[in-house]
Amino acid sequence: MRATGYIFCMRSKPLTDRVALSHPQTGPTVNGLDRVALNETLGKLRAQRNHGKIRYRARNRWLDGGHTRTTIRDFDIDGVAHLDRARPHVLESEILETIGGNDNAMGPLEMLLAALASCITTTLVWQASVRGEHLDAVETDIEGDIDIAGSLGIDDNAQPGYRELRISVNLESDVQDSVLRELVDVATRLSPVLGTIGCATTVSVTTTAKPAVPGQAEIV
Repeated sequence: MRATGYIFCMRSKPLTDRVALSHPQTGPTVNGLDRVALNETLGKLRAQRNHGKIRYRARNRWLDGGHTRTTIRDFDIDGVAHLDRARPHVLESEILETIGGNDNAMGPLEMLLAALASCITTTLVWQASVRGEHLDAVETDIEGDIDIAGSLGIDDNAQPGYRELRISVNLESDVQDSVLRELVDVATRLSPVLGTIGCATTVSVTTTAKPAVPGQAEIV
């Protein structure tokens, strides 16, 4: 999958409103994040590069029509299972009415945009907090263009996924524009979701088929 056409925009407070140009915050909490803890994490990972390996899991079940439910609960860190979430995170998904769905939840393609936007935003805030740069507001807007004929098998020449993504990052901060631009560059370079979309990620698929059991309760 390829993503192209990135556009980054920034808006900062007028110069007359700025009070702390190029003066990073030195307190323990920046942008709602514990700066000390963030830097401790970075220090440990730099010192021990065999750490920091995370495996996420998601299970999706078809419910009816174009309606599915994804459940996310456990994950592994450095080979150690973490099962301590009080309850799983659950996402409902649907498809548009124009292709047979009910459109009562986000579709998978919209979830991809949501995942990418939230990843860029949080990566940017994380990086700004490590540096002690205060942000007043961050908004990431994304548009994606797709020819649905490709995923419906109508046109073999049409790419099944998004053929172009346009990303706009809008910031409000007292920080200098050059610093904000650098934060956007770092966030887009280090965003795990954008990295997954833009790189050749290895994908393996396995299939298990078994007879249906009448009256079997749904497993969540």
